[in-house]
Amino acid sequence: MNEWIMLLIGLVAGLVVFGIGIKVFPQLARQGQGYPKEEEIERALLPFAFNAISAAYKVSEKAIDDVQQRLQGADKAAIARQVYRMLPDKIGGYDVTTIKNTIGEERFAELVEGAYGDFDQFFEQHQNRFDQLYEDWKKTNAPGQGTA
Repeated sequence: MNEWIMLLIGLVAGLVVFGIGIKVFPQLARQGQGYPKEEEIERALLPFAFNAISAAYKVSEKAIDDVQQRLQGADKAAIARQVYRMLPDKIGGYDVTTIKNTIGEERFAELVEGAYGDFDQFFEQHQNRFDQLYEDWKKTNAPGQGTA
């Protein structure tokens, strides 16, 4: 009987620790890891995050042109991972090995997602202006109007 009680207590304790890990790990993963110059290295990577976002948009445009389907989040994440693998030998004075040892592929994907979120917020704030620019473009480029 005591063995069953100890087994159940062990299982419950393991599940509690597992549950806490599931809750706490994503928060820790989003925080800085405390490496020297981590912030500077992340800042140096932001242009590459922008490149990943731009590449995703260009590929998405091609997908719409070819198969009338937008890229999904997983497709965009794959592009971000590919950009990470294509990083040049030096970025902001840092060797790519140092960068990759400090900022892993998943953290880079988070940087891309954060940069995309910033862009998305900017776009939403100014969407009326962009919609007006599009309407003006359609009028100028309507069939029979010629191009400017």
